[in-house]
Amino acid sequence: MKLIPILIMAALLAGCAPLISEESRRDVSAGLTYEMVMEQPERHIGKQIMLGGLIVGSKNTLAGGELEIRNYPLGGDEYPDDSQGSKGNFLALFSSRLEEEFDKPGTLVTVVGELKGVRTASSAGGTATLPLVAVRDIHIWLQEDPDNRPYLIPGTHRVDPYYNGHDSPMIFRPEGQVIRP
Repeated sequence: MKLIPILIMAALLAGCAPLISEESRRDVSAGLTYEMVMEQPERHIGKQIMLGGLIVGSKNTLAGGELEIRNYPLGGDEYPDDSQGSKGNFLALFSSRLEEEFDKPGTLVTVVGELKGVRTASSAGGTATLPLVAVRDIHIWLQEDPDNRPYLIPGTHRVDPYYNGHDSPMIFRPEGQVIRP
């Protein structure tokens, strides 16, 4: 009889669990940002870092899998915030081959791992320095449903509170019952 309240409490607390494991969060170097790593990468090698962003490419190599991620600052809920723009990319390194859930460019992720150094990569636009992060924990964010996104006021990052999900005003709301007196 006493077991039922304990099970209910455990189920409720499981729903409030952080996305990244508590052990990984505890080991992350407080205040360490992408910009700090790019300024002095050799100073931060071996430290745990939490970064997030958008997957722009993935590949499997003999050493394991690699994700190239466009870095975005993380919000308080560890969600990558693309409204502030990106300062560059980083590589998330896996010791094993990548599964197919990582083979979707455009997916947002949050990564915790150890900074292993930097790699210089060349592309059509020139050369870029990419920090290398050995993945310890990764959270794949669900794709946003474009039909359920709030309407943003053009030129800002503010949401229009009066937008009801349609491009033009409607005489009747589409859901619910219409009553005419």
